[in-house]
Amino acid sequence: MRLILAISLMIWAGAAQAAQVTVFAAASLKPAIDPIAEAFEAATGHSVFVSYAATSLLARQIQQGAPADVFLSANTAWSDVLDGTGHVADAQVFARNRLVVVGAQAVAFDPYDAQAWTQQLGAGRLALGFLDAVPVGIYAREALDNLRVWDDLAARIVEADNARAALVLAERGEVPLAVVYATDAQSSEKVHVAAQIPADVHAQVAYVAARVSGGQDHGFVQFLLSPAAQDALLAAGFEAAP
Repeated sequence: MRLILAISLMIWAGAAQAAQVTVFAAASLKPAIDPIAEAFEAATGHSVFVSYAATSLLARQIQQGAPADVFLSANTAWSDVLDGTGHVADAQVFARNRLVVVGAQAVAFDPYDAQAWTQQLGAGRLALGFLDAVPVGIYAREALDNLRVWDDLAARIVEADNARAALVLAERGEVPLAVVYATDAQSSEKVHVAAQIPADVHAQVAYVAARVSGGQDHGFVQFLLSPAAQDALLAAGFEAAP
């Protein structure tokens, strides 16, 4: 009887310690974070709820008091904003990415060639993330400036909520081309990579994990740097953390 009671107390104690970790994550992270969340749940007994959206939207929700434990940003800028206002702490880079140009048609062109861009677009538009707020759009705008093709393309831009939304526009053929992350292209069977954006024409695409102030991450931020999590990131096409 005492043994049964002791076992029951141990089971109850384990259940009492289990918690839900709420993660606000950049939409482009979904192919990697879904399996990472499952691995974390299996390793710790905690449950993970992930809300995916544009980094900028998630940051603003955190500023407005949305209940989150972890913020996964697609750039350092939004993490720095929240860190500066005391909304997050313990920020660290856990993965990197690259930019590519994709389209539904199997074509290839030189991203330095403005005429090639316009030829591939034809009468269509180029999909980017929101230029003033969404990381993939910020990176893309900087890249197009440094490639010296922005002036030729500025009037042809259609802005999307996030990288995944820009990808969907290309998948559906609603735009001939979209600038997205390499991981987005890898996750889709409906688009082809038309051009690689050189990494030296824009800021490094760095993903930052931070604990939201007042939240309890229960080790999730550190877990992102574990071999199991890094393997999942690499499998999804991300580059390892420094």
